[in-house]
Amino acid sequence: MKLIDVVNLTKNFGKPGSSSAHTALENVSFSVRSGECVGLIGRNGSGKTTLLRILARITKPSLGEAKTKGSFATLLEPGSGIELDASGRENLRNLFLLQRVDVSQLPALLERACRFADLGSFLDRSVRTYSTGMVMRLAFASVISLPADLLLVDEVLAVGDPVFQRKCANEIRHFVRGGGTMVLASHNYHEVAALCERVIFLDRGRIIVDGPADSVFRAFWARNETDLMTITAEGDLPFDLLKAHTPLAETTGEMEIIAVRFRNGTGEVSDSIQSLGRLCIEIDYNAKSAVDSPLCRVQFHRGDGLFVMGSNTLRHELDLGILKGKGTIRLTYGSLPLGEGDFFVSVGLWPDEYRSFIAERAYDYKENAYVLQVKQNRQHGGGLIASDHSWEWS
Repeated sequence: MKLIDVVNLTKNFGKPGSSSAHTALENVSFSVRSGECVGLIGRNGSGKTTLLRILARITKPSLGEAKTKGSFATLLEPGSGIELDASGRENLRNLFLLQRVDVSQLPALLERACRFADLGSFLDRSVRTYSTGMVMRLAFASVISLPADLLLVDEVLAVGDPVFQRKCANEIRHFVRGGGTMVLASHNYHEVAALCERVIFLDRGRIIVDGPADSVFRAFWARNETDLMTITAEGDLPFDLLKAHTPLAETTGEMEIIAVRFRNGTGEVSDSIQSLGRLCIEIDYNAKSAVDSPLCRVQFHRGDGLFVMGSNTLRHELDLGILKGKGTIRLTYGSLPLGEGDFFVSVGLWPDEYRSFIAERAYDYKENAYVLQVKQNRQHGGGLIASDHSWEWS
């Protein structure tokens, strides 16, 4: 039997055409049968909470429909509906009555909820004297004690202290193992994997994958790893990385970088390089006057600003001597150790290794000015670095 049936669900916020307009959900369709435990995963802003609020009838959809059958309990906003001047016990009673619980069931429900909340003497004190964690205990206890066919949960493990979090998780597991139906939205992927056989991956309000947990998590991590390792347009960068296009404290102008080229293993100029392949970075310079022993530095940064690796001529014990006029400096990696993704490359010519770098006083410096795309064979694994390795068994 279907307990949830969602058809072409769309939710818009803000006035259409205005700067505040936002589509939280777009053409979402799925159903949940009795006894299923379904996980909702996705990055912040993907629409998970909005979807749960619509299923809980807190928010109405803009288009489409969401139908639920049977009784349901929600763990979406712990603390909502709590009266601060009433005692914990009085609040539990009121919360049950708000759920239209039969008065004859109240004594048993109150006993269970009070035992679960485990607030001791505070149970008969004003909630105004409670800590935030104690209020959350009270709210969770009121919901988890309700008899329900369907449980809608949003980030339940954010409730209370670590001991109480484990207690909540165990109670949810008990509900699921007893044949309960649940939709769980969480960034705690360990809990989702442990509780849910089926997972729905949301991104920007759309369902990307809906299926067995293992395959959905595989798609989720692949997509997020790709996003993390992809450098987008300047306006979309997670941090303001393009400082290269603003000057340092001082560039002396005695030397200048004319051009930078990437050459692959066959010697072709290309911004796309194979992981573990050969990479040669050619730096054309012009020394306008005689410059004694300049330092050339190359650095690689990931799209989120993480410093990945770098090298300079001094650490390689290469003395460039006195340079004057035009020339080319080459940095060669016989086996590029970077994993798949896009990387910012910074190139600079400096008077020395540390002092000028800290003082931001270079001959010339191009920070995050070049993007190198690295492609990787699947057998080399995944992550930030690549390695040539093998497996065996006996």
